[in-house]
Amino acid sequence: MRRKGAVKAAAWLMSACMLIGSLPAIPGMSRKVSAAETKIEGFATKEQLLTDYSMDGAARKKIGKVTFGQNEEGTAQSWYIAGKDPATEDGLVLFAASPMKKKQAFHNPETDHPYDAAWGCEYGSAPSQVSANHYGGSDIRKVLKNMSSDPAYFTADEQKVMRETAVKTEDQKNGSVYTTKDKMYLAHGEGGSKLISVGTNEEKDVNAELKIDLDQYQNGSSWFWLRSPNSSYDYSALMAQPAGTVTTYDNGVTGRYCLVPALQINLTSVIFASAAPAATSEGSQETKGKDMTLRYDAGEDLGSVEILNHKTAEVKKTAEDRYLVVQNDQGVWRKKAENETTVSAKEVTIDGKALNSFKGCKVWLEKTDATRITKATRPDQTGEKLSEYTVTFKDYDGKVLETQKVKYEEGAKAPTAPTRAGYTFTGWDKDFSKVTGELEVTAQYKKNEYKVTFKDYDGKVLETQTVKYEEAAKTPKTPTRAGYTFTGWDKTFSKITANIIITAQYKKNPEPAKRPTEVHPGINLTKKEILSGKKFRLSVRNRIKGAKVSYKTSNKKIATVDKNGNVKGLKAGRATITTTIRQGGKTYYLKSSITVKGYVKLIKVKKTIKKGKSYKFKAKAYGIKGKLKWSVSKKKIGKISKSGKFKAKKKGKTYVTVKCGKYKAKVCVRVK
Repeated sequence: MRRKGAVKAAAWLMSACMLIGSLPAIPGMSRKVSAAETKIEGFATKEQLLTDYSMDGAARKKIGKVTFGQNEEGTAQSWYIAGKDPATEDGLVLFAASPMKKKQAFHNPETDHPYDAAWGCEYGSAPSQVSANHYGGSDIRKVLKNMSSDPAYFTADEQKVMRETAVKTEDQKNGSVYTTKDKMYLAHGEGGSKLISVGTNEEKDVNAELKIDLDQYQNGSSWFWLRSPNSSYDYSALMAQPAGTVTTYDNGVTGRYCLVPALQINLTSVIFASAAPAATSEGSQETKGKDMTLRYDAGEDLGSVEILNHKTAEVKKTAEDRYLVVQNDQGVWRKKAENETTVSAKEVTIDGKALNSFKGCKVWLEKTDATRITKATRPDQTGEKLSEYTVTFKDYDGKVLETQKVKYEEGAKAPTAPTRAGYTFTGWDKDFSKVTGELEVTAQYKKNEYKVTFKDYDGKVLETQTVKYEEAAKTPKTPTRAGYTFTGWDKTFSKITANIIITAQYKKNPEPAKRPTEVHPGINLTKKEILSGKKFRLSVRNRIKGAKVSYKTSNKKIATVDKNGNVKGLKAGRATITTTIRQGGKTYYLKSSITVKGYVKLIKVKKTIKKGKSYKFKAKAYGIKGKLKWSVSKKKIGKISKSGKFKAKKKGKTYVTVKCGKYKAKVCVRVK
């Protein structure tokens, strides 16, 4: 049931307050669109049209447009390529890139009305009443039906390639889904989504087929009708806006908004599409950013074009109003070619630049009549003909390695790299990637280089050299080895053919004649300390038979020595005893340093003396001169005279000391 006018007005007012930018645009107003249109390619085969294009926003897909039919203003209608219809083999789904009509109501009036079987809606069980937003019985569907058969929009030949599409739509009032079959139909959508769908769909998910991403869809800012009912209002249908979303607000079906339909083209007879407009005049034209025009197979009606060596286009047979078309990535060039003719690539100028070759170009013949159907020859079957040349590959010695037949400006295939002992293959002497005549190519090599290592007998590296194949290494500096004579190297190196280690060779020198061992005599003492009056003997070591030995003292007052080497200390001091040995024809002088030490000795001693008694101590100085001086350590115990007479005074112990210079002797005496 339709709501009251007040309710409807309130709903519109609330929508305006909440999302002012989401309302359908009022005629004359526009909304800024931020999404940028994706670059459109200018050429596609039939297979590419069916597989390479989409509007669902997938990164791997291209976005493309084609021109087909006209809009209400009588200008060429542009269509986005949505993709292959899932229910057909060669069906290409197109979605209008701009409105075909700008002010069209969905239905009038905004009331429920009886269901009519004449609408051609397929139901499981037909209803008796439908709402005002029922697409199958809507005024807008009738308009689409009329437009699809109206020559003001589509010529008779264009209508022949338009194919009916079965689409399913929800019946809001009756809670069911029905099918309509039309050549043109509206897209389907869900409230709040940025995606709408076209193409044959299924009842289980009516919005699951070919998607149109509204961010990818660029045709200004005008709202356009969808066939989906607004589930909130039975007098309202959903609408969408480019770069926006599907609105769920109260869009009354009597509102006049844009008509943006979808249709399906049968591509059975289409061979390709090009951004080159249908040829009607000669000259060049830019194709970048242009819509593509479908080309239909002309069979043999237009003749053929054959490319020779990429340089010349030969047009065969004759046909009225046909054009030779050349397209590359810069644009298109056209020339009327009703008769057989030959066109050089240099005659073709695109974007102000003359071509040097047809290589990389699409070349075809085409003709467009009043039906706006452009028929053409296949650009990939132009009979391109190339001269063949012989490419001969030879080795360094002239031996033929391989021969190949190669078409003009094509490349020969490099044969297996040849080999040569002691050399490394470096390539070929000529380029053969673009053959334009008979060609002889010779293998190139460089000499291998090898490492020559010279080592000594112990493995120590003496020198390393880098030597080219079959050349000689240089002889290094002759090495030396103690006790040996260098005799040469273990390998020859006059013709190097591999990495090699060469080791020095030696022979041992003969042992020198042994000389008799020279015997050096010695003495048993070189330094000695003795007390005055004491003796010791010097003895000679390593004395040979017949040797003569003599001794001499440096100071007879200190020490004496006899002929047998007996040394006696006399006086404190130092003397040197020189031993002279004559043997083996040589004289040896061996010296001994003698230190004589003097001392004092008590020669008459009594260690126990009775109190009151006296005793005469006697002492003698050896090796020293001077008076003897006597003393006691404890005078209370006893006293001693200058002559050494001791008088015991008191019981106890005391030391009796006798001195002569720095020398002394003492004894402990006990008085009892």
